[in-house]
Amino acid sequence: MLLMRRFLLPTLLCWPAFASEVPKPERQVQANVLTSERDPKIRIKLPSSVQYVGADRWPLFDLADCELHVFVEATAQKRVQRLYWLQFEAIFLPDRFGAKAR
Repeated sequence: MLLMRRFLLPTLLCWPAFASEVPKPERQVQANVLTSERDPKIRIKLPSSVQYVGADRWPLFDLADCELHVFVEATAQKRVQRLYWLQFEAIFLPDRFGAKAR
């Protein structure tokens, strides 16, 4: 947990400052339900005890389109008890290797 509090969460929160012209996340979150309309088409319902932290999208190793959504369950003292990390990846960005993004 110490690693998560000191490194992982601050890194996730600062990541958008380093991103350059990356599209906004396309999956939607409403009332602890994440909805993806494609790749895959799915609805993920999380426990009502979790809070949505946010999302980010970036080119993963300049090869794939990556989208991340984070939820946490915390104590009243704001200590993280559980972390839910939902990540979607589309293999190959459209301009790499002549492939089309999925």
